Amino acid sequence: MPNINTVADLKAAIQQLEHQQTKEWNELKEEALASYENLQPLNVLKNSLQKAAALPNLKTDLINASMGLAAGYLSKALLVGNSTNPIKKVVGALLQFGIANVVSKNSETIKLVVENVINKMNPEKIIQEENY
Repeated sequence: MPNINTVADLKAAIQQLEHQQTKEWNELKEEALASYENLQPLNVLKNSLQKAAALPNLKTDLINASMGLAAGYLSKALLVGNSTNPIKKVVGALLQFGIANVVSKNSETIKLVVENVINKMNPEKIIQEENY
């Protein structure tokens, strides 16, 4: 800021600082409003889902987790059934968790094995591939 020697320079400096203060106050209000909008629960959820959807492996991870959960639930249903025995229920829950974990971590290998089994069981496909 230049040296102020006259009353006119002082008034000009005060006016400039008041203008700067008004400008900064308006910018601060806009930023506060934007922050308020971003912190709304619905907007936080929407932004989180958009970020999650942008992840490259999300679809694969969801499929793997779904396969694991389905396999765990199915194994528990087959082995424990409608038992009222509390020990069987605990063992069934542990089994469900274990199988779900193993299947979700090894889903690519399981997919390949299932695909090979299906291909071996379908002789028409093998004959069609040999003819081409």
